[in-house]
Amino acid sequence: MEKVSGTLSNVPAIANYESLKDKPQVNGVELSGNKTAKELGLASSSQVEQLQKTIDGLIDGNEVAY
Repeated sequence: MEKVSGTLSNVPAIANYESLKDKPQVNGVELSGNKTAKELGLASSSQVEQLQKTIDGLIDGNEVAY
């Protein structure tokens, strides 16, 4: 395997994630600190389970109320 060497330029000196500008977002919520799934607008496990049951019912050809 060939070695690669060189120097990076214009790389900002960031000491930690919290000091970054333009952090990524989930559902418009900035990913900083400790966010819960609810704070990020994610589905709860019970919502996911219900959706899976609905999908399974549709796949099996059953009519499913939703």
